[in-house]
Amino acid sequence: MRLCLAGISKSFRGQRALDDVHLCLEAGEIRGLLGPNGSGKSTLVRILAGSLSPDRGAGSVEVDGEPLPLPVSSGTARAAGFRFVHQDLALVERRPVVENLALNRSFMRNRIGLIDWRKERRYAESLLSEFEASFGANDLVADLSGAQRALCAIMRAFEVVGPQMKVLVLDEPTVGLPPRHVELIVSAIKRVASLGISVLFISHSIEESLRTCHTISVLRDGRIVLSTSRSLPNHAEIVEAITGHSARPPAAKPAKPVQAGIDAALVVHRLRSQVVEGIDLVLHRSEICGIVGDVNSGAAEVLPALYGATAANADSMVLHGRRIVRITPRECRRGGMVYIPADRRREALLQGLTVRENIIGGDSSGLAPRGIIRLARERAYTEELIIRIGITPPHSERLVDHLSGGNQQKTILARTFRLNPLVMLLQEPTQGVDVGAREEIAALIRGAAGLGIALLVNSTEVAELVRLCHRVIVLRHGRQVATLTGEDITLGGLRRLIHDDRPPTDARADL
Repeated sequence: MRLCLAGISKSFRGQRALDDVHLCLEAGEIRGLLGPNGSGKSTLVRILAGSLSPDRGAGSVEVDGEPLPLPVSSGTARAAGFRFVHQDLALVERRPVVENLALNRSFMRNRIGLIDWRKERRYAESLLSEFEASFGANDLVADLSGAQRALCAIMRAFEVVGPQMKVLVLDEPTVGLPPRHVELIVSAIKRVASLGISVLFISHSIEESLRTCHTISVLRDGRIVLSTSRSLPNHAEIVEAITGHSARPPAAKPAKPVQAGIDAALVVHRLRSQVVEGIDLVLHRSEICGIVGDVNSGAAEVLPALYGATAANADSMVLHGRRIVRITPRECRRGGMVYIPADRRREALLQGLTVRENIIGGDSSGLAPRGIIRLARERAYTEELIIRIGITPPHSERLVDHLSGGNQQKTILARTFRLNPLVMLLQEPTQGVDVGAREEIAALIRGAAGLGIALLVNSTEVAELVRLCHRVIVLRHGRQVATLTGEDITLGGLRRLIHDDRPPTDARADL
């Protein structure tokens, strides 16, 4: 057995984060580790990496039959053959990609012992080409998007594949990556496993795990509640193990009106940005419309362009009857549009502040008579909203940084609903969110549509769009190439359209 954990437990202030965890991997095995936020997955990774100590006398860790002393130090873990891609990525933002790719090894040297930058760049560029990266070796990490940073960290881990690596631990490596990059990562994982390296693949995506892994284990409340040895469970069994209840069929999509001239909430003619090329869009009240495409399609750029978060213009844009002359966030907000970006930690959350402060967002209108802030009134209001939205734990004064990804996203949605929006733009609304929280967020989105709000959703989770949307627009090379509605929205149909490499025709999709 390549890796064997037995009886691992960890407590924080008397509460068990891990409770008698047993987990074994054979050489060349890819084991998926799933579970809801707070189940103990990251705690287990940190124990293996040496940044956390297990409870005294609790359990053992063996690699190739050799016991590792507990607590494991980071040096011992590396010497034993562990390599990690953590959620925080551990990149140096103010240094270029080429230097970050070399952090897990020694720099290449020339004959007199100096760093050979020509060789380093050549090697980095070959790696970037292999993973079809859209950034260069000399680009600063600080200038990369969240998905690009994740890809950089993953490439760094795969770069050091060799006889010294025995176990590769990937903590949610594909969050936010577009489908084509996910497929590249999956292929690389399988290639690593074929060399006899064991892979622990931690993910919130059941579909991804079933497609990638040989075996599956599920953590819930710090305990392994499902573990397979030679086969894969089905989707429903995994959902039941993660949530603790049987999988429920997806809720019905709310009905929407279809008369474009009557119920149009947003009408845009020839939206253009650096990537987007002349998109026409009519978004109706009570409609959930998806927009999707591969990494080069421009689909991820449409929402920030519509909101003015990136430079964009249009021949015309009418927002609920209000003509938008200059596309800026200020003008869009005035017209009733709100935008929730994909990178909620960096761009949407007020980190270091409480849930209440994040929901209020500096706008105490209706809660501060005569301009005097009443904390008791704010707490009562936000706690009622917290319960209605389903944020857990339901404490208004808890720091938002301490919430799970799903509860952080619900906090952002609560702030958004306070604004009584007419149009909502949602970028990757369930990114890094477990299956239970996904259901809850989907229900909030459907509820918003039921109230007459028009929603435009961009997601790399194609299956999510199939379950959620009344209509899905497919982009390729910055142009709209197809629109699916109703029963025509299928997983297979969307994937075929997304990955069709033929150049788009001049015919416009029927929007």
